[in-house]
Amino acid sequence: MKVFKGIELSLLLLVQTIIVFTLLTDGIPYGIVIVPLTGLLSMTYFMAGVFIFGKMPIGKNLKTIALGIPLGIITSIAIMGIVFKFMLYEGASILLDFGLFGLAVGTVIVIVLLILSSENRDHWKWVLLRLIVLLVPAIMLFPKSENDILQARYKDYPFYIEAFQNYSAEPSEENSEFYREAREKMDSLRFSE
Repeated sequence: MKVFKGIELSLLLLVQTIIVFTLLTDGIPYGIVIVPLTGLLSMTYFMAGVFIFGKMPIGKNLKTIALGIPLGIITSIAIMGIVFKFMLYEGASILLDFGLFGLAVGTVIVIVLLILSSENRDHWKWVLLRLIVLLVPAIMLFPKSENDILQARYKDYPFYIEAFQNYSAEPSEENSEFYREAREKMDSLRFSE
């Protein structure tokens, strides 16, 4: 179990470092890496959150198990909200809002448990570390609008920004074709460099 938690924490720190670096540099140079890593991390938290956030054995640590299930789901939602916001998917703000709210509530609960509980202090410290590592990029992304992310990601391709904004405002057949052509032009320019 310790090896699994070590791998999970390493993956979490790697993903968080890439995301924060990307936010600070106003670009997404590691986009191809972020999607599969965050997908894997999100699935890990969703499926194994009870093992990551809960403490075994179950009989003695029912409180940690009961908190582990919702924390696993919330962290999974927060990770997908962060990725969807990066990828400019519709509904990303809802996922990020829900995930950020859940992470904030979970962090407060864990801090209270850390202060009040004399047992499992090391466990709660690790849980708090995981939550804070996810809170940082979520808080950094929360105030950014779709336009801010679009300008940061594609600042060298103004024709693509215009096409994306037109298509988002009115997804007609004409705008769809204009967007597809702009995407192809941008890809050909990117790969020719």
